[in-house]
Amino acid sequence: MDYMNSFAISASGMDLERLRLDVASLNIANANTSYAPNAAPIRPLQVVTSGLSAPTFGTLFDSQYGGGGVSGVSVEEVADEPRLVSDPGNPHADASGFVRYPKVNMANEMISLIKAVRGYEANIVAFNAAKVMAQKAMDLGSGR
Repeated sequence: MDYMNSFAISASGMDLERLRLDVASLNIANANTSYAPNAAPIRPLQVVTSGLSAPTFGTLFDSQYGGGGVSGVSVEEVADEPRLVSDPGNPHADASGFVRYPKVNMANEMISLIKAVRGYEANIVAFNAAKVMAQKAMDLGSGR
């Protein structure tokens, strides 16, 4: 039995959750970064994924459990308008005295962080379960 597919699926899940963590961290780091009125806006990012469709039993049987994991991962900008804060003394203030900041929802970013950590942990558990099963199969095969 080939356990490499199980390892690859768990590894792709861990990669995805690490990317989610990186994007949420970047959004939080830039939440209070102002930018000049004539500068390109700093926009929050989001991870967009599309998983594989669930295979049928016949497909799995024919391919001997092949395929799976995360596919179609991309990082895209959120098209929200900037958050305006009145701060006429700021060097990035426009003629009206407003400073533009990225519209980052801190509560959503914290939820994304927690979900990424929990998803990463779940993929580690699945990876370790496959590893234990593979080890037990090798133990049975060697006559221990």
